[in-house]
This record gives sequence, structure tokens and C-alpha cells, in this order.
Amino acid sequence: MLKKGLIKLRLYKKSKKDNSINLYGINLEKKLRASYTIEAAVMVPIILAVFLVTCNLSISLYKEISNEHEDKKIEKMWAVSDFYLVEFNKDEPYIEK
Repeated sequence: MLKKGLIKLRLYKKSKKDNSINLYGINLEKKLRASYTIEAAVMVPIILAVFLVTCNLSISLYKEISNEHEDKKIEKMWAVSDFYLVEFNKDEPYIEK
């Protein structure tokens, strides 16, 4: 109903050769974009899956690095105790002969 009234007033005009709408002298292009919809339906889940896998891998690598850092701290502590053994000629640390 509204389109018919606008066409009678010549404010709304639809071109039949291409899917463009002329409203108040402004050309509004209207094209079929079904390929974008299908592409988005396939690409968005793939991109989301890649993002989630990347997050999962980064968290596992973070845990692995933090565990390795803890192991390094323990090794440093053993190095200090070994140094005390060598320096003070003791068999066990903190025990006097």
C-alpha cells in the first residue's frame, strides 16, 4: 500500500533492469548476496574453531612453561646446597663433623 502511494507520488521508483531502488532521487542498490551468507555460515565456525584451538594450545604451553620454571627453581636450590657441600667440605649440608 505504501509503495503504491509513493509510486503515484513519484517518490519511490524501482528499476526493473537492475535491483536498485530510487528513493527521493537517491539510488539505493539492492543486490542478492546469498553467497556471503553461505560463506559466513562455513567460515565463521572454522575461524571460531581455530581461535579456540589456539587458546587451548596457549594455555597448555603456559602450564608447561610454568612447570618447567618450578623445576628450574628446584635445580637452583640443589645447586646452592651442592655449593655448600663443596665449599665447607661437608658430606651433608648444615651438619658439623
